[in-house]
Amino acid sequence: MIPILCISYFLVVYLIPNIITRENIFLVIALSVVLSFLGFTFLHKTAKSISKLRQIFEGVAKGDVMQTCEMHSGTELDNIAESVNLILQKLRQSQQRLEQFSEQLEEKVEERTTELKKHKEI
Repeated sequence: MIPILCISYFLVVYLIPNIITRENIFLVIALSVVLSFLGFTFLHKTAKSISKLRQIFEGVAKGDVMQTCEMHSGTELDNIAESVNLILQKLRQSQQRLEQFSEQLEEKVEERTTELKKHKEI
């Protein structure tokens, strides 16, 4: 994105004021169209990536931590996707530990209940 901004700045500040003449107006229009297309493409890609992240966060809010976030946008959103994947991995590990603790607790409750029944019989 920074190279596009630099090129746009150069065109607007230095090049366009010197070439806007009656003969070169089509060149200016063509450059404007190309830059607009590049900007639109970048914004569309970014909006699509943000929408994907939003869907993942909505799934996590509903309890679905088994998903992963795959992005290849070439922007800072890729770093965010990596962080989201790390968070999802940690959530999955925590969920597994909680399930293990729950199973162990159930086993201990059953053991204690059995022991109490034996003591009452005596």
